[in-house]
Amino acid sequence: MRAKGFTLLEVMLSLAIVSALLVTVIFTLNYHLTLAERQTAIMLTTTLAQQKLAEILRSPSESSGAFAGEYRDLTYRTSVSEAPFPGMVEVSVTVTGRGETVTLAELIVKPR
Repeated sequence: MRAKGFTLLEVMLSLAIVSALLVTVIFTLNYHLTLAERQTAIMLTTTLAQQKLAEILRSPSESSGAFAGEYRDLTYRTSVSEAPFPGMVEVSVTVTGRGETVTLAELIVKPR
């Protein structure tokens, strides 16, 4: 009479299949968490660059520094250069930090 239950081979095969699935799920989860973290960093640096660009458009000048508060690990650099169009200047802001660098630029009428 044969005993009821699973053979060692069946148990080992089942464990191999479950292990392969778990490795795939863990890898996929880690990959997507990394993507979400990078997108958060890009969104943050872009938002801070837009704010700094709005500030510098009021009075264009070159400067650099770090942001205050929880964003002190992010730095910015602003520049004002001649545009290829007469009577215009290019104002740009570069924000760097958290593994990302974002540069925004805008053309404005040359201040007098």
